[in-house]
Amino acid sequence: MTNYFIFDNHRSLDYGLQLNKVDTLSAPAREVEVKSIPGRSGELLIDKNRFGSQTVTYGAFFKCARGEVPAYARRIKSWLLGVTGYRELADTYDRQYYRMARYSGALDIEAVGRRFGKLDLSFSCQPFRLRQDGRVLRELPLESTVYNPEDWPSKPYFRLYGNGDIQLVVGKAVWQFSGVSGYIEVDSDIMETHKDLLPQNGKKTGDGYPELAPGWNLVKATGATKIEMIPRWCTL
Repeated sequence: MTNYFIFDNHRSLDYGLQLNKVDTLSAPAREVEVKSIPGRSGELLIDKNRFGSQTVTYGAFFKCARGEVPAYARRIKSWLLGVTGYRELADTYDRQYYRMARYSGALDIEAVGRRFGKLDLSFSCQPFRLRQDGRVLRELPLESTVYNPEDWPSKPYFRLYGNGDIQLVVGKAVWQFSGVSGYIEVDSDIMETHKDLLPQNGKKTGDGYPELAPGWNLVKATGATKIEMIPRWCTL
């Protein structure tokens, strides 16, 4: 099987790149501050409750017509170095998941003869891998239990339909949304309440944003006519 990656909706095969090695199974470091306190033996650990970024490196090669290595190199550089910000990164080694990544390495392409080139490609990734089946918008009953199949809590997106006041319960946490007109969107990933591009944070009361814990979660919307969700299942 020919292995490849997809970045910013472009397959590496579209640029002649095939993969021959990959480093995607390592996990990011948990950020912990270590403090030494005078008069106290040992160290005090302060967990910052977050993970750092993760570097994913692919070993790749390409084969081209004789003498076209420089032209292939220019196309690859234009693709990877021309993208700013985070984009989706997926590969054929782990088809169930994708990452949010940006290209972070240099581009040192080694010509092997006149028809081959090889290079290592490094991406700086957000710490969590996201499940492909967790990106789908789905309608839920107004009261239901939702199963998170991963070992880590996810940060879902909810769209609540209705008019007037709506109450949302996720697990044991409760939020109120006042004066809803048509629908309101609750995005735990970016920690924003909005309707399309219009901020609606002033209509929300309740601490933080919903999370779906591993296992079963109660999801209940009172005063709504319909509820939709993107669960965003994730893992390290």
